[in-house]
Amino acid sequence: MDKDKFKVLAAIDVGSNALRMMIAQVKAKGEVVPLEDLYQPTGIGKDTFAYGRIQVQSIHETCNALKGFYKLMQDYKIKDYRAVATSGIREAENREYVLEQIRIRTGLEVEVINNAQERFLMYKAVRSHMIKEQIFSDKGTLIVNVGSGGVELSVY
Repeated sequence: MDKDKFKVLAAIDVGSNALRMMIAQVKAKGEVVPLEDLYQPTGIGKDTFAYGRIQVQSIHETCNALKGFYKLMQDYKIKDYRAVATSGIREAENREYVLEQIRIRTGLEVEVINNAQERFLMYKAVRSHMIKEQIFSDKGTLIVNVGSGGVELSVY
C-alpha cells in the first residue's frame, strides 16, 4: 500500500451481552481511523448461561441486528472483515446451529474464539490505545477485565 492509500475494514464482536461492529480506515502506516462504531445489546449470554442454549428469539434478534451490520458493510463496499464470537456462543449447546443460522440469514461467517484468543485481542487493542502513555515499559501495569463470564487479571 503506498503512503496515501488506505483500506476500509470491519471488525464484529458477537459477545455475550452485545453485538459490536467497528468500520475503520487503516492507513498505509497502520493508523486506524474509526468511521462507524455500532453497538446492539443481545440476550445470547443470558440464554447460554441460564439455559445452556441460545433461545429462538435471541437467534432471530441477533440475525436481524447482524443483517443491519452486513448492509452497512455493503454500503462501504467492505470485502475484508473479521467476525468473532465469544463465550455466549462458544458455550452454547446449539452453537453450530446458531452459527449456521447467522451464516444463512446474514451472509457473515463468524469464528468462535477461545478465551485465550479473546484476551489476546482485547489486550492488543488496549495496548495500541495506551502505547503513547509508555505504561507498559516504564512501570508495572495491571489490566482487569470484568466480563459476563468472569474476571481476569494480567500484570505487565
